[in-house]
Amino acid sequence: MAPRFHSPFRWRPVVINVAVVSLLMFGLSYVPADTSLSEIQRRGTLRVCIPPSRPPLVTGDPTYPGFDVGLMLELSESIGITLKTRVVSAMGADFNPRNWRLSRSQCDVIAGGIVDSEETRGFLQTLPTDVQMGWGVIRPYTLVPESRESIAVLPAPGLDRLALSQVLRAEKADVVLVRDEAALIAALTGGRAQVGLADKGIADRLAQGRTDLTSAWFKAEGVARQSFAIGFWKGDVELRRAFARALSAMDEDGRLDDLRSQYGLPVAD
Repeated sequence: MAPRFHSPFRWRPVVINVAVVSLLMFGLSYVPADTSLSEIQRRGTLRVCIPPSRPPLVTGDPTYPGFDVGLMLELSESIGITLKTRVVSAMGADFNPRNWRLSRSQCDVIAGGIVDSEETRGFLQTLPTDVQMGWGVIRPYTLVPESRESIAVLPAPGLDRLALSQVLRAEKADVVLVRDEAALIAALTGGRAQVGLADKGIADRLAQGRTDLTSAWFKAEGVARQSFAIGFWKGDVELRRAFARALSAMDEDGRLDDLRSQYGLPVAD
């Protein structure tokens, strides 16, 4: 029987894999430490970039600042630092975070309308706040619009009016645009419209305490809700973890629900 000879190249894949892993481990030893939390604690202030106005997340009113500002006040206090807000006008003009031209030198955290989407997560790491915004329906009777009903619509900034219009046209609804909340209520109670559509938080607030009106999420194919979050820079893992722990504590002791209720934010279902 002829003797067997083992190829000297037989172990090449193993050697290559070991070398690659060793190089990666060596490289990781030179990755700078995450000092995002310790640097802010040393400074004593948390710089948060917000838009000029994005009710009810940011109102521009110091006495009633909005859900996101109130949340950041609570979270910053919980880790012993002072909140410092910076108003960035570009945040109010565009919904794409990449167009806001923000930098670490301006802010440590971004709030006031950060949509928790794949597009946002490609630019920032997010901490969901469980806040959802979208269209709500308010009416005296059933909650599902029927074909050819008169529907009073109160336009809501930031919500997809195009998708809503497509659904209403498909339903052959008779749409009545109203200018404010009082006009919406008048249209419903005066018989001018059978259904009202508005921001869900507004719909809930208008129906609250009334026996003649009720509200719910407006559900239709193509009409999506938006989920919001707090934005952190990529790599600031320790800072995000600290705020995630503080947010969890707020949720457990009921402060988060109290803050949502204060600003009329609907509960996600």
